Amino acid sequence: MKLIVAGSTGFVATEVIRQALANPAVASVVALGRRKAPEPQRLDPGADVSKFTSVVLENFDNEYPESVKGALAGADACIWTIAVTPSKSKTVPREQVIKVSRDYAVKCLETLSRLPREGDSKKPLRFIYISGHKAERDQSKKPLIIGDYLLIRGEAETRILETAKQTGGAVQAAVAKPGLISGPGKKTSWLQRTLLSLIGLPSIEVSEIAAALLQQAVKGVEKETLSNDDMIRIAREMRARQ
Repeated sequence: MKLIVAGSTGFVATEVIRQALANPAVASVVALGRRKAPEPQRLDPGADVSKFTSVVLENFDNEYPESVKGALAGADACIWTIAVTPSKSKTVPREQVIKVSRDYAVKCLETLSRLPREGDSKKPLRFIYISGHKAERDQSKKPLIIGDYLLIRGEAETRILETAKQTGGAVQAAVAKPGLISGPGKKTSWLQRTLLSLIGLPSIEVSEIAAALLQQAVKGVEKETLSNDDMIRIAREMRARQ
């Protein structure tokens, strides 16, 4: 299968790419981002770096250039990791948060739905959008903490799922709602951990979320909303079978 990883230089995307290169079911990994993505340095046994391709898209707003469309054509799945983070949302205009966290993903989904696919094109392309545990789809229920941001992410979830359904079966979408993502190189302060505990935010290891999302991309979407617990369960079931 051919897999697109959007937001290719990010924390989760880097781990997804690393695992995908060692997965025999994945024949091609396309890293899509604003800048060229380096080849992963920390590789698992059996990893094949020749499967890796970096594709640069300078503007996610406009119609994709033909060269980019050509590189994305034939994909079987896309894992979308691009968004404004909660901490950065405080310094970014609301319009930009909406554009990056919602509109870019919708544009990509629509673009992919119209591209030619090889092999068994009767199977829908799987589009997996990473959101957040507390994102709220009901726009009348504003959370007390970073409420505006969580409503934006929730509305993005709704748009992604609705847009996929409007493709006439060309795309099957799923929304992943992880809590705090931890792992090597990512530090969380004592104050942050305390605040996260107070608001009831669960956690997941980056290796677990990457494994779960990759499994959904390869094997098929289990359900359209994947909770933090769902992803931990999927990753651990995979680990138990190895």
